[in-house]
Amino acid sequence: MKATEAAQQDLLALGAIDIEIGRTKRAVAKLVSGEQHDEIRSRVREVAGRLIQARNQLDDASLELERAEADLKVVDARIVKDNAALKSTSIPSVATGIQHELATLARRKSELEDIEIAILEKRELLEATFAEITAEKAAVDAELSQAQSASEQEVIKLKSGLSLQGLDRDQLVARIPADLLEAYERKAGRGSGVGRLVGRECSACHIGIDAVAYAAITALAKDELAECPECSAFLVRS
Repeated sequence: MKATEAAQQDLLALGAIDIEIGRTKRAVAKLVSGEQHDEIRSRVREVAGRLIQARNQLDDASLELERAEADLKVVDARIVKDNAALKSTSIPSVATGIQHELATLARRKSELEDIEIAILEKRELLEATFAEITAEKAAVDAELSQAQSASEQEVIKLKSGLSLQGLDRDQLVARIPADLLEAYERKAGRGSGVGRLVGRECSACHIGIDAVAYAAITALAKDELAECPECSAFLVRS
């Protein structure tokens, strides 16, 4: 295909900017997908799971404490009632029975008070753990939020650059003959559109060209656009 040296240089520049546009679009797509935040999201889920578990354990301890306090109130009420009954009776056998029950209630009260103290200590530890995990959750949430914000800013920056690249491309396209542009875009759609001949290597596919093909390429007129025998990209020789 015929092409002036200026058109060939424009085509080479178009190929370079198309590569950059492709890279920018892929970078934007990756950022928009959010896959770069997968590790942080995984930590958010893990901490959230531990926080739920800690909350449940704390709630269970509070229920245990409520039950122990309720049991203790029942025992205290029974002690008050029995003491009143003891004072009002004059029958030795009845008094003996009440005293025996009071002794039993005293032991039960002591047991319940020990249980209450143990639950209070456990709940205190659980509250500390819950507070620690809550702070950890806040920190990892903030980390994710900051990472997402940074990605959003980077997307804005890349899209702005993409717009400028598009303008540069439009200027190049306007200078390239329509038939040459159409042929280039067909090649680019299949793989590499254009490359430079560097020594005996095509810069598009980075494959060396054998001596026979190289001789044929270098023998072409300057306004004759060569093609890489390996990747079929247009090959600019200067």
